[in-house]
Amino acid sequence: MGKLFRAIFLLTGLFMVCSSAAEQEPVEVAIIGRFAKGPVGAPVRVNSVQFEALYGCPSPTTWPAELQARRLFANQGPALHVIRANPSGSLRAALDGEAGAMTGRHALPLVRDFGILICPELTLLPTGELTPALTIWRDAMKERRAMLILDPPPGLTTSTVIQWKNSYIPPASKSLVLYYPYLTAATNGSTTTFGASGSVAAAWLKNDAASNRGIWTTPAGTHLPLVADSLSTNLTSYEQDQLNQASIAVMVRPTSTIIPWGGRHLDGGDSENRYISVQRTLDWIGTNVTRLGSISASRSNDSALWSDLRTNTQTFLQDLYQRGAFQGTTPAQAYFVQCGLGQTMNQADVDAHQAKLLLGVALLRPSEFVFLTFTWDTRNPAQALAAPRLLMRDGYSGKQLFFNTPPGATYTLKSSPSLAPGSWLEHAAPVIGDGTWRRSEFQPVFGRRFFRSEQTPLP
Repeated sequence: MGKLFRAIFLLTGLFMVCSSAAEQEPVEVAIIGRFAKGPVGAPVRVNSVQFEALYGCPSPTTWPAELQARRLFANQGPALHVIRANPSGSLRAALDGEAGAMTGRHALPLVRDFGILICPELTLLPTGELTPALTIWRDAMKERRAMLILDPPPGLTTSTVIQWKNSYIPPASKSLVLYYPYLTAATNGSTTTFGASGSVAAAWLKNDAASNRGIWTTPAGTHLPLVADSLSTNLTSYEQDQLNQASIAVMVRPTSTIIPWGGRHLDGGDSENRYISVQRTLDWIGTNVTRLGSISASRSNDSALWSDLRTNTQTFLQDLYQRGAFQGTTPAQAYFVQCGLGQTMNQADVDAHQAKLLLGVALLRPSEFVFLTFTWDTRNPAQALAAPRLLMRDGYSGKQLFFNTPPGATYTLKSSPSLAPGSWLEHAAPVIGDGTWRRSEFQPVFGRRFFRSEQTPLP
């Protein structure tokens, strides 16, 4: 029998389920910032038309986040998760949000396939707050295996942007990226100068989706033209070299077309991992393999589980190898997977109900592997499953219901017009828990409705 989540939501008025959100693309873009209008707190996934209806205002240049969202759509970005920060209080507090309420930065777990973040106002913080704040955001991106595209503060030259980077960017910032120079475009009849975060995020998505490319290829070159009128300055070869050495990604305009030309993240200290494509590939592999291993929560820590973990991971990596993600002329030169007693685990690990897997991928040269390690909790009869949570938030045209899915169970979202026994109907198809949050949207009709999540342990 399903285990009912303790909290049951009641909606009164005009709400009823439409459909649960479909699986999303491997990587999604989110933006956090202040907007003139729109729901505050939880992410709302919108296309360009929906964005204009929900968040758009007559003077977008007043709002850096709105400007960058518009630039993403102008560069054919298909969709964006908008997290509107609380308009009151300090800028830093607004962007950070509250952990308990899952707002601001703390709302990012609600975006299931989140991998790219834009936060244009983050570099506008007072200089005394900047490095501490960026350190927190760097760590948050590392935890989520995502990249944050920063915009330089306004008015910097080639030399001062390097000084700014050296003064304020914390060390080990593989999850942070900075593009220079600025872009310019006509907005509301006048020329506006702005950072490239929204435009470049769209270019990354385009590069990811190209049939002959992918996350593992550098998001730079003539196949990724940016939609803008001009650059704030045309860099000389010397300036490009200086910016590259400072790990700042450059943009150039060799003809009439503006293109991203640099491919480095802001941690230039690791010669084997200083490129955006390398870090994003590692992040994406980590996210997918972590989900593959969520089967461990309902399994005994034995050879049958270890074999399944190896097989599932090898199948995933073999597909990437065939698509050109790794170096090497044979799979053995491109990747390896280990999981088992005496390889990645000892008896103490088995007794502690922890399965461990090691993989290596050759991203730069054949048989020279970058290693990733994973640990999953296996079934422990003495430990209860984590309880699911439900969050109701405003959406594009109604409400959104977010529900998390701890591993080891299936989750069925149900609804009812009353609390009477036998009145609950399945409201979204059951999903197997993998630790991520799922979302359903609701369209208005007359009435009231209760919602609950049923947690059924996997056999």
